[in-house]
Amino acid sequence: MRLFNLFSIAALLLAITSCSNSSDSTAKTFCDTACNSDSLHFKGENKLNPVVSIGLRDCKADSVMWTHDLAGGKMFSLREDLGQDVYLNKSAIDAYFKDTSYVWLQFNDCKTGRGYLMKLPYSKSEDRRKITGAFTKFDPKFSIAPNLIVFTDRGSVFVENLENDNKATMSFDKPYDIDFNKLHEMVDSVHVTKDRIFVQMIRDGKTVPYEKKVNL
Repeated sequence: MRLFNLFSIAALLLAITSCSNSSDSTAKTFCDTACNSDSLHFKGENKLNPVVSIGLRDCKADSVMWTHDLAGGKMFSLREDLGQDVYLNKSAIDAYFKDTSYVWLQFNDCKTGRGYLMKLPYSKSEDRRKITGAFTKFDPKFSIAPNLIVFTDRGSVFVENLENDNKATMSFDKPYDIDFNKLHEMVDSVHVTKDRIFVQMIRDGKTVPYEKKVNL
């Protein structure tokens, strides 16, 4: 009986260690997932004080609120909007304010590495815009020039210049069945500037480069 108990305890410890290592490797792949209860706040430079705040609950992103001095506050549940929990860290999120018109949120889930983009307009007549397949500057394998946003629909890569609204598109030769919660199984690296899009994908275990000159 004692021998059986020793084997049982050893197996349990091994399982716990294995799970812990797996979780740690997933988290450390991207950013710190240590429990954070402090809300994240961003403020634009316009005199009407545009702001956006992300509240956290149980270590996960909860509500998003944005407003300015002449606009009524808007709010929604990030968890409900995205359909999954998102773990945030201030090292992998930022905000781009376009005067008092709107704010773009760019962030990654620290647990999966998945990238997101959200356009939050201050006008009540304009709808929010949500992108759940973003390539962000926070990913260590991606290089994105300042004020550019990059995303994909699995068949093409889209780039937008937030300063002048110029846009560019680069299409793949055929769609990739990307699981955005396991992005790097198919997306090896991304390098985007105002004059060039370069994306290296993975197909059947081999890297496939795509490149296009643009003018953003």
